[in-house]
Amino acid sequence: MNTRKAGKIRGAALDVFDLEPLLKGSEWRNPNWGNDGQSRVLLTPYMEYVEEETMNNWAKEVVENIELWHVGKELNNVFVWAASRHDIFAS
Repeated sequence: MNTRKAGKIRGAALDVFDLEPLLKGSEWRNPNWGNDGQSRVLLTPYMEYVEEETMNNWAKEVVENIELWHVGKELNNVFVWAASRHDIFAS
């Protein structure tokens, strides 16, 4: 965590955590990753339990978003924590 906060690496992509779903106050939920000298962080949902069709659809969405990001366009299906129903249940 300290390495990423200090921006000592360019970025990190993570999809498995000790506790899932991440708690509402988790440092990983920081919306400022990639700003103010911090490393960029990409968090993805834990996907072990899904069926093949769901995984394929998710992978297509990820590739599409990478392509949009690469040309500077707005991403699809961006998760906004405050608008999530999980916000009600997180402690």
